[in-house]
Amino acid sequence: MNSHQAVSVDSTKCIATKEFMRANHMRVLNEWRNSSVREGNRIFVAPNGSKLVKSLNTCLGCHKNNKLFCYNCHMYANVKPKCWNCHISPMETP
Repeated sequence: MNSHQAVSVDSTKCIATKEFMRANHMRVLNEWRNSSVREGNRIFVAPNGSKLVKSLNTCLGCHKNNKLFCYNCHMYANVKPKCWNCHISPMETP
């Protein structure tokens, strides 16, 4: 499957548990970035077998309902992610 083919996404489930994602989302995003950009591997196969495109858009497919989703947590944790250096922040989109 190439990265331009449609990939079925079950938007009712995250790629992992809430607890795992809270602790590891930046590791996941860094791994996705590295394998997508450096190796051309743009498809993630979740433990349940569903296939997802390795993209911030996959995450934002569920989390875009709250434009402050990323911002609120990052402010709380006092971290400044570099995602928006290249990607358009959900807070900037119409």
